[in-house]
Amino acid sequence: MNRRCTRGGGRPSDARERKQASLFDQGVAIKGARVLVIGSENPWVEALCLSVGAAEVTTLEYGAIRTDHPQLKTFTPDAFRSAYLAGSIHPFDMVVTFSSLEHSGLGRYGDALNPWGDIIAVARSWCVTKQKAKLIIGVMYNLEHEGIKFNAHREYGNVRYPYLATNWRLLWRHPSTTGQRVHIFEKHGHQKSE
Repeated sequence: MNRRCTRGGGRPSDARERKQASLFDQGVAIKGARVLVIGSENPWVEALCLSVGAAEVTTLEYGAIRTDHPQLKTFTPDAFRSAYLAGSIHPFDMVVTFSSLEHSGLGRYGDALNPWGDIIAVARSWCVTKQKAKLIIGVMYNLEHEGIKFNAHREYGNVRYPYLATNWRLLWRHPSTTGQRVHIFEKHGHQKSE
């Protein structure tokens, strides 16, 4: 599936997206940052990042996306892996993902079946970020009914969420306990100097 992103429409267009923009008020410096967005059916996260000052946004998505925006790059997982191995992926300041990781590894979007697909995706993002990088993540959160909902998505709670956030230190979390609960993390753990 090919989707096209164009210039224009860089500001959040509805109340939900404006509410998400307030997440950047939680002490996350995005102005001038290189941002990796994981998963993007519609480029509202990319538009939001650019509207608050990101220098460059790179989107990693299963379906190919074409864009003519000078600050936006797009990759499929295979292309990203090849670019990383060729040394052309430079470390990111931040990773943003909203309503994407909970689908990874379930096959719903053409990805390979892998029960650890979500955890692997976050671990791989750790490998392409700078020290002290931030991770803004919004996934389905449900303390009472944690688990997999067929191949639609996972719901996270006290058991799986800590695995998802391995090597990231929690800085902030939205106070809700259900729905797309957003967390902000900082990179933690050992890494070679950049």
